[in-house]
Amino acid sequence: AKITISTSMDGRYQLFENLSNEIVYEIFEYLDAYHVYQAFYNLNKRFRNILMLSSLPIKLNTSNISKSSFHNYYEQFIVPNENRVSSMYLSHPFIADLILPASENIVRFSQLKTLVIENIDSEYLENILEHLAALSKLSLLIINSVYNIHSKNIVYERIFRLPALKRCVLSLNDIE
Repeated sequence: AKITISTSMDGRYQLFENLSNEIVYEIFEYLDAYHVYQAFYNLNKRFRNILMLSSLPIKLNTSNISKSSFHNYYEQFIVPNENRVSSMYLSHPFIADLILPASENIVRFSQLKTLVIENIDSEYLENILEHLAALSKLSLLIINSVYNIHSKNIVYERIFRLPALKRCVLSLNDIE
């Protein structure tokens, strides 16, 4: 299917495929990275190269991705572009299992500025926080845990060691 875009008042149309790379990059900035990946990764070589060779920051939002879809997205798009990820919203436990099985994996996201973690188990949280100090650009951290946290003091101590953190929002449950 061809995508056409009206480019003038006289009704002439331009094929999306004929737009310059700069305009395509501009359009991609307004779209969710996962949706761009779904729509363009397998379309043709040019669009795959635009996705993979760009220097544009990637904002990952995993709230609307199934486990099976995320695995391909992770292997084909995220892993080769870890250095471009500027923000990450992790909302499913299975995603934490894939991205963070060894918590030191988080440090590969060297450009990460914003990290939002929802529904995280305390075992992951403490391990992740231990490695976040290596992320020199992380300035916003939001953690919402519905699970009981074993040691809030350890969590707080590790958060205070984050070198560039400017804002932190925590919602943690206590063990009764």
